[in-house]
Amino acid sequence: MQTDDRTRVLFVDDEEGVRTSWGRYLAGRGFDVATAADGDQALASLSTRPADVVISDFKMPGPDGLLLLQYVKKMHPNTPFIMLTGWGSDDIERKSKQMGAFGYLSKPVDPGTLTSMLTSAVQFRLQP
Repeated sequence: MQTDDRTRVLFVDDEEGVRTSWGRYLAGRGFDVATAADGDQALASLSTRPADVVISDFKMPGPDGLLLLQYVKKMHPNTPFIMLTGWGSDDIERKSKQMGAFGYLSKPVDPGTLTSMLTSAVQFRLQP
C-alpha cells in the first residue's frame, strides 16, 4: 500500500549511473522512484510492491525488457510500460508496441521527452 499519493515509478537499467541519475531526476519531479538493476530484481520488486509506471531498459542481464513487459502486462495489465533502449530497432519497437508498451524511446533520452511521456502514462493510467 502506498503511503502517499505520489506516482510510484520502477526504473530498470543495468547501468548503475543511469539508474542513479534518472532516479534522482524523477524523484526531483515528485515521483516515488524505485530502481532495479535487471529483470530479476524488477520482477522481485513488482511482486512485493506494484508500480504505477514501469520504465525499463531493453537489453540487460536476466529477463530482458520484452520479457519484463510481458510479465507486467500479464500481472499488472493497467500499468503503463515505457521501453528505453540504446539498441533500438524498428523490430524491437514494433514488438514492444504489439505487446502493449505505452511508449518506446531510444537512448540517449532527453529528460523533457521522458518526463512528458511519463506524465502521459500517468494520465492514461488514471483514465476510467
